[in-house]
Amino acid sequence: MRFDDSVAALNVHVWVTTEHFCDTRWTLAQQVRATLAETRCAAPMRIRELHIVRDDTQEMDGGPARQGRKSAQTMAG
Repeated sequence: MRFDDSVAALNVHVWVTTEHFCDTRWTLAQQVRATLAETRCAAPMRIRELHIVRDDTQEMDGGPARQGRKSAQTMAG
């Protein structure tokens, strides 16, 4: 079994005679799908969590720190 983005790939190998291949493949696919539905197994969904950490040295609007602003004003004039 491998897990990719929004996919859990399950490879199933069976050995049957050539004349029973299509019927067996169809039946097996239906049984797997029904079993997954009965157990409420759903496709995995990619989830991204963002943790935003506010730096107390900066103002809320994202501008420069107050100390830096005073220094800039002093230098300007």
